[in-house]
Amino acid sequence: MYREDFTATIAAVDPDSEYQAKELYVGEADNSARTITVKFNGAPSGDYQINVSHSVTARIDSSALVITTESIVQGISANSGSSLGGQLLTITGINFSDDKYDNPVQVDGYHCYVQTTTPTEITCRIDETELDTPAPSGLVLVFLSTSEEAQRGVDSSWTWSSPVGTVTGMSSAFDATLNKEVVTVTGSGFTDGDLSCVSLYIDDVMQTTVAVTASEAQF
Repeated sequence: MYREDFTATIAAVDPDSEYQAKELYVGEADNSARTITVKFNGAPSGDYQINVSHSVTARIDSSALVITTESIVQGISANSGSSLGGQLLTITGINFSDDKYDNPVQVDGYHCYVQTTTPTEITCRIDETELDTPAPSGLVLVFLSTSEEAQRGVDSSWTWSSPVGTVTGMSSAFDATLNKEVVTVTGSGFTDGDLSCVSLYIDDVMQTTVAVTASEAQF
């Protein structure tokens, strides 16, 4: 039994689907285990029938080979964030991509730039907005590489809120102890001792947080 002896195709179960039947790549045939391995490159959400044929015995009964493709959002770390943007979201679910360009995210029409992605989790940061005051609520949407939306299995509503912090000044000076230039941001709304409560980006590069007080953060 050789892999060259087999052909496999996939087609949508729904006869009204616009998905065109495609041939699948047969990667391996194991004679002792009586198995073949095929590669599936993905398709829009739906049910699909895989059909397998052999060069000698012709078509093989493949009625049990039905697969379902779907991507579902199962959790969103926050449903509200600053009207100025910048909120970091963690989105959990199933069947996301390892490629951060495959699953773009939008929050009420604004881009949420993907930082990291795995098949079960996406982290993204909301783009700077043009909202001077909190606006009506919107939705958190995760898109697939097929340009469709992932199914929403949780509350995906979004509400803009007033910023919790204010920046009043920024300065930089060389720190001989750290042997580096340190940027100091002053303001309000910081959490004393919490290095994760504030982030500073310079030319889109995230800086390392050195220290945080209630009114000052150093990077």
